[in-house]
Amino acid sequence: MTIINGISGAQETTFINPSENFFRFNMDGVQWGAGLGDYVFNEKGWKTVASVAEDYSFAYTNFLGFAHEFCKAGGKITERFWVPLGSKDFTSIIAALPDDVDAVYLGLGGGDAVNFLNQYQQAGGGDVGLIGGTIMVDGTVLSSKGDAKKLLIGTPSSGPQADTWDDPKWQAYVKAYQDAFPPEKRFPSPSLLATGYYNAANAAITCLNETGGDLSDGQAKFRACLRNLQLDAPNGKIVLDDNRQAIGSNFVTEVVQLSDGNLTNKFVKKIDNVNQTLGQGRALWTSTGFALTMPYYSIKALNPLGAVPRPPRRPAAKTSQSGHSVMSGSHHGRPMNSL
Repeated sequence: MTIINGISGAQETTFINPSENFFRFNMDGVQWGAGLGDYVFNEKGWKTVASVAEDYSFAYTNFLGFAHEFCKAGGKITERFWVPLGSKDFTSIIAALPDDVDAVYLGLGGGDAVNFLNQYQQAGGGDVGLIGGTIMVDGTVLSSKGDAKKLLIGTPSSGPQADTWDDPKWQAYVKAYQDAFPPEKRFPSPSLLATGYYNAANAAITCLNETGGDLSDGQAKFRACLRNLQLDAPNGKIVLDDNRQAIGSNFVTEVVQLSDGNLTNKFVKKIDNVNQTLGQGRALWTSTGFALTMPYYSIKALNPLGAVPRPPRRPAAKTSQSGHSVMSGSHHGRPMNSL
């Protein structure tokens, strides 16, 4: 059996003991963070950040992509909160957010993102900047009902596409998507989920055509085609590395409101040839613990206390004024920062 990934983005899937029959034509969460940390620190001028993110593998990975670059530039992450998937009550998290940071990184998606924004608005949030993890500013959130999503206007983020990118191939893809569905049954622009599945399907169809549908000998010809395919995707050229993981382009964006009232991700800049280790080389990435992609890293570049990997642990719970427990961490009582 040959498996072509749809859009999942945890790094370890193709980095730690990758399966030979697994092919991923989308970049992982770390790669989706490329460019954001540098932009936030150097262009937005935000030096201190707190974070709220979902407690699972992709969110760790996506946060790592941002944190690696942000901390390398000199930024500090003073507090981190990890919340279970499907959280409905964020009041204790919001109450515990520090008020002495320049911005809050939000690594949430779907219903969690919408619930947080609604409660953040009700609590009077908006005094500090917001930084979006990749799925925090996807079409599923930007097209949600209510006004709370407007808190995201001006939010920088990064990911595998930018809605307003003026590349002709991207614009043709967006138009084809819009023409395929009535406005009330689609987003204004394709979500990153749609683009990921489109590219995966395109890769499969291309190689089925090139091999004449020959799936004999353990699908050897089909797999060889996938390994060597250079996919001319609407969001940029994609090739696979030795682990059959995508190397492609990443986009830094900012949320803006269009004249029709819709929110969209405005193109800021594009970073090409982004690999799984953000250009560092596998040996260095692994030796410093980056490959662990877990919520509490032992990484020399981000943690001055050492680089010896250890299992993840839960920090002691704090109790907010509302009486709810809050999972947080500042890593041995110190902020994540550069050496």
